[in-house]
Amino acid sequence: LPEGPIAEYSFKFKNVGKEPLIIQGASASCGCTVPEWPKQPILPGKTGEITVKYNTQGRVSPFNKDIYSQSNAVVPDGRDRYELHIKGTVLSKDDYDKKHAKKK
Repeated sequence: LPEGPIAEYSFKFKNVGKEPLIIQGASASCGCTVPEWPKQPILPGKTGEITVKYNTQGRVSPFNKDIYSQSNAVVPDGRDRYELHIKGTVLSKDDYDKKHAKKK
């Protein structure tokens, strides 16, 4: 990713349960990562998404961030939340431009 813009990724999911899925909240492992989640219940068979925004400004380096979502869903391993992960590498503008320059 180039340094500067906000990077965004959406985790799409489907409610495969028999009850409405209610996401009570989502949080991230640091303030540079901001999750947004559906505030309305997701009915059985319907889909939703959790969108994560990562601020790349001033963060030239590899990154690996965790996002935690709390809901009324049963988590298979017995924990009280689902964990999502994003990772990548932020390059300086010059390094990004060099790496992605079109060959003539």
